Amino acid sequence: LNHILKMCGWLKKEKNYYSLTKKGRSIVERGFSEAHFFTLFKVFTRRFNWAFQDSYPSIWIIQGGFVFSLYLVHRKTRRFIDAEELGDYFIKAFPRALSEAEAIRSLDPGDTVRNCFSLRFLQHFCEYFGFVDTRREKKKPYGFRLFVKKSDLFDRYINWSNLT
Repeated sequence: LNHILKMCGWLKKEKNYYSLTKKGRSIVERGFSEAHFFTLFKVFTRRFNWAFQDSYPSIWIIQGGFVFSLYLVHRKTRRFIDAEELGDYFIKAFPRALSEAEAIRSLDPGDTVRNCFSLRFLQHFCEYFGFVDTRREKKKPYGFRLFVKKSDLFDRYINWSNLT
């Protein structure tokens, strides 16, 4: 979060201490506006490297194809849907992602891409930004299955009216 806030120009670090910039203080005083949300959205999608947050291979198309993936959420998640199913749609659209996932030899490339897509796009992007509602079901013997549905915020913030 510190890194992203610095990239937005709202936080600075001097002499090992963090402090708000003038823009950051303005947000605290006046509140977080739609323009601030858009700035955060642009920085997170275009400048921040999503792979920085996990140990998966780069698979750059997960971040680079975020607009396609948002459209996928728009079209497929009117009801709760298994994140793995969305991952399958993503792989069908971007099959070359499998070749990047072959770097992890202990896992199936398809599983790697689906899991990475779920973590980076659905959890670390859509869930953080409030674009999806989530439901997790415990998986035996460990972990969970993620189900997602587009949120009301998604429909208010992202308008596909010219495309559908």
